[in-house]
Amino acid sequence: MRPRPPFRELMPDQVDDFFVSLTDAENFAWQKIYLQQTDAFLENPNITFEELDKVASDVDPDVAERMLAPRTAIFEGIKKLKRSESRSFVSQAHTTFRWMRMKMGDREKVLGTLLAVSEQGCQLPPAVLSDIGRVFPVVPTYLQDPDLAILLKKFKTMKIKDLYDEMVDESIRVFDIDMRNHD
Repeated sequence: MRPRPPFRELMPDQVDDFFVSLTDAENFAWQKIYLQQTDAFLENPNITFEELDKVASDVDPDVAERMLAPRTAIFEGIKKLKRSESRSFVSQAHTTFRWMRMKMGDREKVLGTLLAVSEQGCQLPPAVLSDIGRVFPVVPTYLQDPDLAILLKKFKTMKIKDLYDEMVDESIRVFDIDMRNHD
């Protein structure tokens, strides 16, 4: 089984388009934005998304504006959802995942939070998942992924530290196999 991250982009095409479109200089600016936003969050854990966007704009206004495009697409997609439960879940998941990006120093907590949100998503009624799937097709596909089901079973029975360590070990094992196959 090839390990997969316990998270999928809500708008994968837009995110891919953003990263593919970056020149080397813009990629460097994006990395600088990421580091400065992380520093701003560490200095003030109550910082707002708007303040984080301002940090990005101060580093490179053009890259910052393009960074907002996938998030804007997500907000527009949320507005298209017909059910309030669908809008609520996607909004909460998106906000939670965005904050987790700032907390990568505690990867075990991040993993636990992402799996808890995924577990909530797996419990959504079929009509809600169908509504979400109309706008964000990646969500029901991800929530029905057998690898996620395995992770969620382990999430209920293992300590998060042990689960994280197991995932890292598996990733290293697969990386080693891939490297040997390319020699």
